[in-house]
Amino acid sequence: MAGIVERTQNLKREDLSSLLTVVDRKSTPFISEIKKGSAPRNSLIEWGVDKHKTNLVASATYTAAGISNKIPLDGEDTSSTDFENYDDRAKCQVYVQYSRRMPKVSRLANMTSDIAGVGFRKELSQSIAKALVSHKRDLESTLCSSQETAAETGGAAATPYQTRGLGAWVQNGAQGTLPVPASFRTPATSIKVAGGAAAATEEHLRDILQSIYEQTGESDKSFYGLCGTAMKKTISEFTLFTPRTNNLVMSNRDTDSGRLNAAVDIIESDFGTITLNLSSFLSQDARDAGGAYDASVGQETLFILNKPQLEICFAEDTNVRELPDLGGGARSLIESVFALKSYSGGLDHGKYTL
Repeated sequence: MAGIVERTQNLKREDLSSLLTVVDRKSTPFISEIKKGSAPRNSLIEWGVDKHKTNLVASATYTAAGISNKIPLDGEDTSSTDFENYDDRAKCQVYVQYSRRMPKVSRLANMTSDIAGVGFRKELSQSIAKALVSHKRDLESTLCSSQETAAETGGAAATPYQTRGLGAWVQNGAQGTLPVPASFRTPATSIKVAGGAAAATEEHLRDILQSIYEQTGESDKSFYGLCGTAMKKTISEFTLFTPRTNNLVMSNRDTDSGRLNAAVDIIESDFGTITLNLSSFLSQDARDAGGAYDASVGQETLFILNKPQLEICFAEDTNVRELPDLGGGARSLIESVFALKSYSGGLDHGKYTL
C-alpha cells in the first residue's frame, strides 16, 4: 500500500523538536533560465529551419590562373542551369512527455497526527509541497538528460511519449528518432573530449567557441554554460600556475586581504563569452556497465548553449489536482506535459567532457 499511513509516520511529536529541516542543495538552473514557449497543439511538435547558400567565392572553382567559374561573361545569356532553388528549408521535430508525482496520505495520518516541523493535520499539504519540489527536479533531470525522443506505442510492450533531452540535441550523429537535419546537427568540432581532467586545456574551449562562430559568424555572443562539479573544478584550475624561469612559479589568482580567489565563473575569448552555472542534474540517465546510475558522467560535462535558441513548451502547465478519496485517504496528482525545443537543432551549441 503506497502513500503515508499513520503507523509508519516519522517524527510524530513526542519529545522531538518542532523544527524539521529539509536539506535541499540541488537548485534547478536550466528550467529556471530557459524561456517558456507557447503550448503545443499536437503530441508531435515541429518547426522549420532554414539556411543561406554558400557565397560564390567560397563555392567557386578556380583555374590555375585564379579565375572563378562563378563570374558571368559580359553579354552571356542565362540558361536553365543558372537558376537556383532557394528552398533549403527543413524541419526539426520532437514529442511531448508526461511527468507525474502522486502524493497520498491516509485518513488517520492526516487527521490525528501532530508531526514535528509539520504541524497538526498538515501532513497532506506538506506532502504536496515536497512533491512539487520533486516534480520540478524530475523536469530538470529530464531536460538535462541525453534521452532520445519517442512516440507512444500500444500493445503488451507499450512505451510512453518521451521528449528529447539536451544531450541528444547536442550531438554530431543522427538521432535514432526524428533526426535533426544533417546541416543543423552539432558539428564534430563543437564537441570535444579532453581524455581526463589532467588533459583538459583552455584551448579546447576556445576551439569549441571558434567552431560555433564558424557556424554563426557572431563573435560577440554570450553562451550559457551548464556544467558538473568536476568540470567546474577543472576549469577553475586553468592557468592556476604559470612556470617561470629560475625555478619560480607565478600564481594567476588574486589574493587580497588574505582572501584567495580560486574560482572561474566567466570565460571570455575571441569567439564569445561563457557564463558557467553549476548543475547536479546533468546526464542522470547515464548508466555504468552494471546498469547503475553513473554520476561521474554529468559531473564531467559542460554544455555550451546559445540560450535564446532553447525553449521549454508546456502543453499543460504544472498543476495539482485533487483525486477522489476512495476510502484509503486523500490523493493528489501533480502533472506536467512538456517538451524541449532547440530551434537551431544543435548547430550553435557545444559540449565538452573530461
